Amino acid sequence: MSSGERTLMSKKSLWRGIDTNILVYFLNEESIYHPRARVFIDKLQKGEIQGAISWQNLAELYAIVTDHKRFPKPMTASQMVETTKQFLESDNIKVILPIANTKEVFFNLVLKIRPKAQQIHDIFLAATLLANGITQIVSEDRHFPKLGLAVIKI
Repeated sequence: MSSGERTLMSKKSLWRGIDTNILVYFLNEESIYHPRARVFIDKLQKGEIQGAISWQNLAELYAIVTDHKRFPKPMTASQMVETTKQFLESDNIKVILPIANTKEVFFNLVLKIRPKAQQIHDIFLAATLLANGITQIVSEDRHFPKLGLAVIKI
């Protein structure tokens, strides 16, 4: 492991997970949350704060913003790829992956919460964040504290 990787890992506690809803609000100019999401993303891009997203977030974002039933002005696949690349270009937005102990955290949360249907996605996101040492999430959802994450609202 390089010294840069060790530094990143030791500073993970300073990083905040980003819930997919924040990314959706940022892209949806009609959302009442858009202005606050824009300020948050601007702070991320300027390096004032550091955020972590998972590939799960990006897949969920794609599913929402390309669906005319869920997004007011659906994006095309090409638009979404370019938007995703822009998010990923920032040194202050890191993409995290499930790691070895994610499965233990995931199974423990499933047994504790007993999620139904779509709730499983937030359980898996929480497990991925927690396994990576991230204990805060920026979200407008209220259920993450039950999953062991402190919620920071935009």
